Amino acid sequence: MIPVKHMCDEDVMTCPKCGCENTHLCRTIVYGRAEDQATVKRTTYNQTGKSSSEPINSNPSSRRHATVLELSCEYGCLFDMSFVQHKGWTIVNQV
Repeated sequence: MIPVKHMCDEDVMTCPKCGCENTHLCRTIVYGRAEDQATVKRTTYNQTGKSSSEPINSNPSSRRHATVLELSCEYGCLFDMSFVQHKGWTIVNQV
């Protein structure tokens, strides 16, 4: 479950480790491939918008695409949120 705090008529995501409502997106990683292919194209975007791409053999999804958001809070906690495709489902995880 993604922790949120209701503030100013908005649901604000909070840090799952300490509860801080001031969170920041550090990096976005996109894993793309055709269904069940062994090779995955991983594209990483950092805070400045720079990107890098490379073929790899690992992926959070065993079959399709995935997107991982790497986040931090203002107290220094680091955590990830992922959206993983699997057999028609989109699985949302937060670590």
